[in-house]
Amino acid sequence: MSHTVRAEQHGKKMHDKLMITQAQEEQWGKVAQVMAENAKTMDTLTQARADRAKEMTAVDDLKSYGEITDAHADGIKKLTPVFATLYASMSDPQKKVADTLFRRGDRMQGMHRQGHRHGHRHDQMKPDSK
Repeated sequence: MSHTVRAEQHGKKMHDKLMITQAQEEQWGKVAQVMAENAKTMDTLTQARADRAKEMTAVDDLKSYGEITDAHADGIKKLTPVFATLYASMSDPQKKVADTLFRRGDRMQGMHRQGHRHGHRHDQMKPDSK
């Protein structure tokens, strides 16, 4: 499943779990937009990586993985201020739900763990045991 589809699905779930109010919809829209833009960037990079996988050298692989990692970090930096604005508008019960969601790693379907979904597999790096 693409990052874009996962982000859209997760965004809908988050919207419901956070019980976004009508007054918060504008701020939520900004959060959803950044999530969608970040997902599109990740889809582009991961597709490019997959397209070049068979021809990449070890150095190319590291560079590609670094680009994905940098894009992920940049995405978090873009998301933080728009989510902070939304968070500031939340009631205490909403904040408690948000804190729990983020503490559990529910945000963005665990984007912090997605490096292993981009073709960088640790089992491929182990020497053969013969």
